[in-house]
Amino acid sequence: SAPAGDSGPLTLAPLFSPLATSASSRALVIGDGGTETDVSAILLAAGYDVTVVADDGVWNGSNPSPDGFGLVVLLDGPGVGNDMPLAGQNALHAYVQAGGGFLAMEWAAFEVASGRYANLRPLLPLSWGEYADGTFACTVVAAHPVTAGVSPNFNVSTTADIGTLNSGRALVVSATGAPLVVVKDVGAGRVVHFASAGNYFGFRPFASLDMQRLLVNAANFLSGSNWLSVAPDAGVLAAHSSVVLTVTADAALLPAGTQRASLQVSTNDPLHPVLVVPVRADVSGAAVATAAPDSTAAARDRARMGAAQAVAEVRLALHGLTPNPPVRELAVSFSLPDASPATLELLDLAGRRVRSVEVGMLGVGRHTVALGESHQLPSGVYLMRLRHSGRSLVTKCVLMK
Repeated sequence: SAPAGDSGPLTLAPLFSPLATSASSRALVIGDGGTETDVSAILLAAGYDVTVVADDGVWNGSNPSPDGFGLVVLLDGPGVGNDMPLAGQNALHAYVQAGGGFLAMEWAAFEVASGRYANLRPLLPLSWGEYADGTFACTVVAAHPVTAGVSPNFNVSTTADIGTLNSGRALVVSATGAPLVVVKDVGAGRVVHFASAGNYFGFRPFASLDMQRLLVNAANFLSGSNWLSVAPDAGVLAAHSSVVLTVTADAALLPAGTQRASLQVSTNDPLHPVLVVPVRADVSGAAVATAAPDSTAAARDRARMGAAQAVAEVRLALHGLTPNPPVRELAVSFSLPDASPATLELLDLAGRRVRSVEVGMLGVGRHTVALGESHQLPSGVYLMRLRHSGRSLVTKCVLMK
């Protein structure tokens, strides 16, 4: 529902994130000495189990093997100039050919043009053109799972390859028509290529909510983790109005047992930029999936075998910063099972309380509370603690200026 005191429209953009512990929810991130901090935090917040390799120059395809991961993310911004060992290139190529998901970012095409990444050339749909940096006006030009819920037009500050397509399909382009997000099939696998070079030259493109959504959408598309769908996938709510979201669970994509996910709804409300509804799917041998009436919507199984039961449930949880990393306000997301007294605290590593707010009166459900402006705090590692009915949940967070 739109806030009662809001006189303007509320824009909504739902997105599902996988929380299952299957291989599809495991992401291997090959770092570049900078971008992996932001990308890993976003994937972790979306429910992925993330393993980070420090640099492409040390990954040989066995440390670790890509097998058992739902997707591999290759970052090559600040760490540009190192060639990946041939064994790593061959392992990545074979992984995609066999059905794996590969998310590439720049400067991968530049590496190919410079005589490196020779065996990765067939995986990359974007060819090197020229370097550019600044604020890009981006336009979504194709409806696709990767662009679901993304603003039709948005701006992002980044460095990028203004290149050309050698294969695949452009989903997002610049104001000049240069491909910025491209998708292609390779063998039994899938590739998504971002023209952005991540945190190169001090830029942080994934501070953009639309870039975060593109990243998570791409991960879900590549890993096959998008077993839930929602309609409508975007819309505008007038003040005092509400909308029913229809959720569908595709049990054909799930193994037997309990799977978890979350419906994340991005909004233009600065106090509640992300609304989250936890979802649990109990997969058995039956043939129908239903949802509890108090969840986001009813669901029916489209699979020929198996079933999923999607049930909204609320447990004590500390979800962390939203967005992560923070843009202006230090907004923390958490869930309360009831209206018992609860306190949300920010501590330094010495255990000293930096900020604190009482939150128990918010009652049952998922909430996001601002702990002030992030720029007022020194950069570093902090602890967030949620205390409720004798329990304490603690998680680390990193603040960077």
